[in-house]
Amino acid sequence: MKKVIMIFSTNENMGAINYLHNQLENVFESEIEIEDVFLDALNKNEKLEADAYLIVSEDILELLKNNISDFSRILIVRRAINKNSLSDVEKISDDETVLVVNDSVVSSLQTMYNLYELGFGNLNLVPFDETKPISIYDGIPVAITPNEAHLVPPGIGRIINIGYREISFDTMLHLAQLLDLENSRTYRNLILNSKTVTDSGSLLYTKYLQELLKSQALSRTVGGDNQAIILCSVGNQIIYMNPKAEELIGVQSAGRNIESVLDLSSMTDGDYAQAETEISGDIYSVDKSPVKLMTEIIGFSYTLSPYVGRSESSRNGMFARYTFGDIIHRSEAMNRLIDMAKDISKTDYTVSITGESGTGKEMFAQSIHNYSLRKDKPFVAINCAALTDSLLDSELFGYEKGSFTGADSHGKIGLFEQAHGGTIFLDEIGDISPHMQLRLLRALQEKQIMKVGGTRLIDIDVRVIAATNKNLEEEVMKGNFRDDLFYRLNVIPLHVPPLRERKEDVLPLFRYFVGDKFADLTEEEKNRLVSNSWPGNIRQLENVATYYCALSSLPPLKGGDEGPSRPAGANYAVGMTEDELTEYVLNIISENSLPYHGIGRGAILELLRESSVSIGEGKLRDILQALSSKGFIDIHKGRTGSIITNAGRKYLRELSPDSSDDTKRTG
Repeated sequence: MKKVIMIFSTNENMGAINYLHNQLENVFESEIEIEDVFLDALNKNEKLEADAYLIVSEDILELLKNNISDFSRILIVRRAINKNSLSDVEKISDDETVLVVNDSVVSSLQTMYNLYELGFGNLNLVPFDETKPISIYDGIPVAITPNEAHLVPPGIGRIINIGYREISFDTMLHLAQLLDLENSRTYRNLILNSKTVTDSGSLLYTKYLQELLKSQALSRTVGGDNQAIILCSVGNQIIYMNPKAEELIGVQSAGRNIESVLDLSSMTDGDYAQAETEISGDIYSVDKSPVKLMTEIIGFSYTLSPYVGRSESSRNGMFARYTFGDIIHRSEAMNRLIDMAKDISKTDYTVSITGESGTGKEMFAQSIHNYSLRKDKPFVAINCAALTDSLLDSELFGYEKGSFTGADSHGKIGLFEQAHGGTIFLDEIGDISPHMQLRLLRALQEKQIMKVGGTRLIDIDVRVIAATNKNLEEEVMKGNFRDDLFYRLNVIPLHVPPLRERKEDVLPLFRYFVGDKFADLTEEEKNRLVSNSWPGNIRQLENVATYYCALSSLPPLKGGDEGPSRPAGANYAVGMTEDELTEYVLNIISENSLPYHGIGRGAILELLRESSVSIGEGKLRDILQALSSKGFIDIHKGRTGSIITNAGRKYLRELSPDSSDDTKRTG
């Protein structure tokens, strides 16, 4: 933590001092510690030690020569007016005489200069000096003051309070540099702070923002040297074009609006958008995406690439059908997920998509591909769980002729080769064998593959998107999945929430599936749909919609209704009581307990759902707490999860004395 000392003449205006504190803390958060020093209480030879010293006036520099050893760490705080407070000032008539009142004549002069710098030269501004007779201000109709209304002389009929003055952008920037606190969070906070400060249109701010925009955008752009990239401000003014863009467009366009340079009339609305435009007779795809500093949009990046039809990929079936616009949703959770996925799309990083069966993981994978720079290249998908080990090996990597009995006499090109330049989607990645895990790890590490029966390495340029409904972290802990492959795949994780956690999406999805028949639904039927837990997620909802289209009524809903009408202690699966449910959970924990590792809640829920038992995480938490209070399990934080105790094993043996002991492997 860096120490900052703020030096004032006196402590008479603590309101303004605390306001400055809040500003500094809003920008630097917990990275600085602020101490106030007042000259009228400072001993002449008392030494002050800090990483930076802030003073509000250079007049006091001479008074500090015995207190501060390093004057290079002193910053004079320049102040600025909050732009939100100027609307009343703008209404003052031209040539009106206006008294500017602050807590000292120096501060009054500074406020007056701030107003003149902001273009209020149409006013006759007079600085207030409390040492002069108040009578000299008689007849002045208006006063402007930064929260010092109590100092305004009596008789002035109109007082405009513009609030405490802000610390200027350049002061904040210089302080960040002095303290070596130039990081993403500080940058973001500086931008947010500047939006309220009237000097944010200064040349320094404009230059800073442009350089920041370039560095943020180019650091996140894959293949920047090969793509035509145009960077614009939030107002779409061009501030930078890389050499490829300058070569393509052939004009000096800095400062111009991008729509005056390119025809973007076909571009869709929104921060993320796409269009096609013609340049010198050729058609180009234009992808617009925001450049963000953490959560703050500071500009936009436009990437141009030659338009390539998908006829070849389409003939081979290797193309992605879905885009983000096809994902029907209303929930805020899905809004955030789609925004994140769009950001990810513009990179080439490996993506791991997790979520229960039927949540739409492949739709996200296709949308990411179609939003990426690889969208005109192949999209190849394979379900890893649907093939045997040997078949999966030959499908992914191909084989040489004569490699095995029954092999094609010409050999075969694998899916990795077919996806060259594009994306390969590995669905159900959690089900592949240790042998295939090793083969895949080598392909990801080396970006090379070798065909079955081959002797040469083949370079590949493929983006990998993997998906699974398993908890791979828990599979790693169990020894079922290689940790090195997990970390290769889990570069950027995306979790698609189940339908029961985003109930706002149920009715929009059902409307999409049934079309005009949605108008026939009764309120009771809508409530049933929304309250259902949907263990099969969107796939189950689509089946229910098909049933409704055929028979004009809803089928019995598996998974149970979780609305207010559900009675306490109701069954969670056909014929299962509350006690049986608790016993079932204990059996799952028993079967997955090792001496130093158990099973987490997520894995328990997944195993329950595989057995058509659907309960919420809150309900499971209650069951685990009940089992723990009886001494049947130990609940550990983190990855260890829940482990059965000797008392729990004894309890299960007493329930089923004739059953075999499934817990021998726990030792």
